[in-house]
Amino acid sequence: MTGATGPTGATGAIGPTGATGATGATGAQGPIGLTGAAGPTGATGAIGPTGATGAQGPIGLTGATGPTGAAGPQGVPGTPGTVGSIGPQGPVGPAGPQGATGPAGGSKFIVKINGTVSTALTDPLYVMGVNVIPAQGVSFISNKGYVAALSQNSGIWELSGSGTAGYTTNNCTGNALYATGSFGPGSVIGLGTVSTSSKQAYYIPSAGATIVTNPTRNSVANASGTCTAGVTALTGTYYSVPLNVPATTGVSLAVSGQTVTYEYVP
Repeated sequence: MTGATGPTGATGAIGPTGATGATGATGAQGPIGLTGAAGPTGATGAIGPTGATGAQGPIGLTGATGPTGAAGPQGVPGTPGTVGSIGPQGPVGPAGPQGATGPAGGSKFIVKINGTVSTALTDPLYVMGVNVIPAQGVSFISNKGYVAALSQNSGIWELSGSGTAGYTTNNCTGNALYATGSFGPGSVIGLGTVSTSSKQAYYIPSAGATIVTNPTRNSVANASGTCTAGVTALTGTYYSVPLNVPATTGVSLAVSGQTVTYEYVP
């Protein structure tokens, strides 16, 4: 029979290292490890060259108008332009106020009408001339530019004009007809006969006087003192004259009955 195993003996000393064994075959690749933490940012690289210019984009919308800028400094005055031609003459303006009485003229006389100096009448008249041969007469101008004359006829002073008055109406009313050639525009005249009380004062407007050619007269106030109706074809040019308006002419002389005297002024 086999006897019992005896106790293990003491470990022997380590023997010398054996020769390196041959490299073993590469093991299979292990699984990918977890992503490591991001490393620090690297330094900025150098700026690359400028790229080519891109194509122009579309034009943007027009912006709102900005506020007006401050006025710039005044420019240098330009050279004067060429003087234009003179324009046409404008219309005559209204008459100005009457000027102060001037010094006495060379003719040292005054004319009185019914004892009042002509320039002191309600409608003052200024002497233009005096005639004593062959018949006495005196002419005046008013402060409105109208002329009138008084003449002595058979001892009676009357407003100069004509002894007859013709009308286009058949009853001696309305404007009268007065032949051109004697008194003209801007005159006050007497038409008709004093002795028959048919004489009246008329005026020829200083502007816009009406002239008719070869008119037909349908009535006439003549020396008989009556109005005679009848058709008469007149030849030539005539003024169609309205009754005198003192506010317009500045002449308010009666057609007759006034006394006219001349006086020397030293």
